[in-house]
Amino acid sequence: MKCIINIIFILLITAFFLIPILEFEGQSHYAIFEPSKMRTSGEWVERNTIEPWQFIKDKIEEDGVSFVVGIPTIVMLLISVLAYQHIDKKYTDFYITNLILGIISLYMCTQFFPWKLMPQVLTNIQYPWRLIGLGMFFLIPVMAINVYYLLKCIKKEKIKNLIYICIIVVIGIFTILELSVYKAIEPGIDTEYEKTVKKYPIISHFNVNREYLPFKANTKQFSYLNTREDKTYILEGEATIVNEEKDGLHLIVNINQVKKDTILELPYLFYPGYTAELQTQAHTIHLDVTESENGFLKVILPEDTEQGNIIVRYTGTKLEKSGYAISVVGFIIFIGYVVYDRKKKDSGEKNEGKI
Repeated sequence: MKCIINIIFILLITAFFLIPILEFEGQSHYAIFEPSKMRTSGEWVERNTIEPWQFIKDKIEEDGVSFVVGIPTIVMLLISVLAYQHIDKKYTDFYITNLILGIISLYMCTQFFPWKLMPQVLTNIQYPWRLIGLGMFFLIPVMAINVYYLLKCIKKEKIKNLIYICIIVVIGIFTILELSVYKAIEPGIDTEYEKTVKKYPIISHFNVNREYLPFKANTKQFSYLNTREDKTYILEGEATIVNEEKDGLHLIVNINQVKKDTILELPYLFYPGYTAELQTQAHTIHLDVTESENGFLKVILPEDTEQGNIIVRYTGTKLEKSGYAISVVGFIIFIGYVVYDRKKKDSGEKNEGKI
């Protein structure tokens, strides 16, 4: 039951991210949802699994990634057989749950897990060995409980403390040995990179997470996107762009001699939440913002216009704003739930003590 409650809280608190990304995908197509582009198919993930023995010993590879969990980890897990019978009953559910989830996470890293049969929602992980971190998250409490209850059998505190120190030293040594496979990076590299980025007034699309680009823009990133100027383009029809002022997510375009149904491509990648309007001396017309074939914002001017201004702003969508509200409310409820649950536990322990 607690797992279900926690899942609900996770969904509520992350609504500020989940709701917009689902809404955006519903209105367009983004690279992150394209398995061939992101290499998130079951076949790709299966090719990047590891062999079980790599949990103990690294392959000899230049600049390779270490998947070793360490011999101390394996030893502390193996003593579960001896420690389990000594564990307090009120901790057994927590212990067993973490042990099972930890083992499953490590199993999913290996070539024996059927990634080809898994749904896309799981294969988005790309590299299954990332689950080693999740596996360690679950198994660390198990290892700590194992050591605690095993050493509880030792009566002398000095011997017990000595063993604790030895365990910490051994873990430290193994950690240093495993970290030694990574080469040190020159500290000046990051500084030079920062200086290079600061030289350019506009951040290149190559400097952002390209998986979040509209898929149409992503496929043209080395042709159209790479050469496109930061200005409004006339895709079809006739119009004269006199001047335009772009300030972040706010754009004003002064246009003259516009023919009806002229199509403009605005200098923004397509994400829902932009609004555009055509202002003339006679009236203001709301323009529908859609996606061009290049992955940018597109508007169609609905009438002949002698002179006018196109005003573009990013205001966000209603669903996007509701996502933020849901996250805030969800977080407040979560804090209240934690406080309530803690008081309930404390009350139960006091009643048990009276009995």
